[in-house]
Amino acid sequence: WFSGIPDAQGSYPHVYLGACAVQHRPDLAELLARYETAEQGVRLAVAQQYPLIAIGTGINISPGIFSEFARPAIDTALARREQLAREVEALVHEIRRDISAASVRLETARQELEAIETHLLPNAEATLELSRVAFEAGEMTLLESLALQRLLVEARTRHTEARAEVSTSAWALLSASGLLLTPTPSTATAREEGSR
Repeated sequence: WFSGIPDAQGSYPHVYLGACAVQHRPDLAELLARYETAEQGVRLAVAQQYPLIAIGTGINISPGIFSEFARPAIDTALARREQLAREVEALVHEIRRDISAASVRLETARQELEAIETHLLPNAEATLELSRVAFEAGEMTLLESLALQRLLVEARTRHTEARAEVSTSAWALLSASGLLLTPTPSTATAREEGSR
């Protein structure tokens, strides 16, 4: 797995986010625990078909169920394990899809914010400044100047909305990967102290 640090642009690589989901998503952790239990059930069912030898005050051999009688228990354990394996695979695909969609949404929001900050806002501010000069020189009407002021207000509103979308998208990505649900050491300590 990737070592786990965001890259230079502050984004998280998909492999790292996938590893985080395996470690921190409670729904996936619960399903993996159920799968491990089913795996142990298969091993137990297979082991119970053989004779058991106990050595105490004497040697005691108790016959196992043997293969023809143990087959239904083994088949049931195998079927349960296969069902849980399919559920784990489906959940992993769903998590990957959620991470991918959230990553695309975040990248799109970042690109829009960058375009607004590098092109739209500077152009609107420069245009408004030129309109003030033109208005003072009598080459522009008051209504035209007000229209340009309105365009600047709209550009600033779009900038605020774009910043909010970047923040929302980042939180959605952290949530999909399970990082949002992971308590930091300080919050974990605060919870322990609060429960005392």
